[in-house]
Amino acid sequence: MILSAEQVKKLIPQDDPMVMVGDLLYIDEKTTICQFTIPQNHILSENNLLNRTALIENMAQTAAVRSGYLAQQTGSMPKTGFIGSIKNFEILANVSCGQTLTTTIINTGEIFNASIIEGKIECDGQLIARGEMNIFLLDVIEN
Repeated sequence: MILSAEQVKKLIPQDDPMVMVGDLLYIDEKTTICQFTIPQNHILSENNLLNRTALIENMAQTAAVRSGYLAQQTGSMPKTGFIGSIKNFEILANVSCGQTLTTTIINTGEIFNASIIEGKIECDGQLIARGEMNIFLLDVIEN
């Protein structure tokens, strides 16, 4: 593990109860892997099942961890990311509160201020979701 869930929270703009990422397990030039154990009664769950659209947020927040970590390593301000598009996103199974997601994103390119990522989410070795996103990164303006 590179960073604990508490350290990861300092890298992303989301705050509880909207946090959808945990430990940072791996990062290199293109790949980032995070793990997240879904808390009981998570705000994005109903009847102990995680809302399926929360998986999109999990993938986007994994990209935010990447951006925040790289900014921290270079001493620069992290950029704020916004999902620009979602492509070929498939949700293959439901997940329950208490289960642990392992999310892998691969940064496949940068065009101007957009990152292009491919991602997959696994739970207990089973593929749960996969897809692509374009995430627009904007500089944070401090007052």
